[in-house]
Amino acid sequence: MREQKRFSVRFALTNPQHVKAWELLSQQQEGQKNDFVIAAILGNTDMRQVVREEIRAALLEAGPVPARATVREVESPQEIPSDILDFLQSL
Repeated sequence: MREQKRFSVRFALTNPQHVKAWELLSQQQEGQKNDFVIAAILGNTDMRQVVREEIRAALLEAGPVPARATVREVESPQEIPSDILDFLQSL
């Protein structure tokens, strides 16, 4: 006899993320929805692990931060340096 676990999900169609998730799930063929949900869950978990590993590798490759390195002071706590804003806009 096969062992199965059941889990139920409800989508709040007033929540834009739920609507998008429902639309993606609805596009799947019958009989493929379980596989789609499982792949999405595992893919998200795997992606987090990949990101962690890449960050760790980049930090190890960069080596220690020199003791002379300083953080540039910002004139006021409300001010965001323009180079940071430019970087964020490039994303």
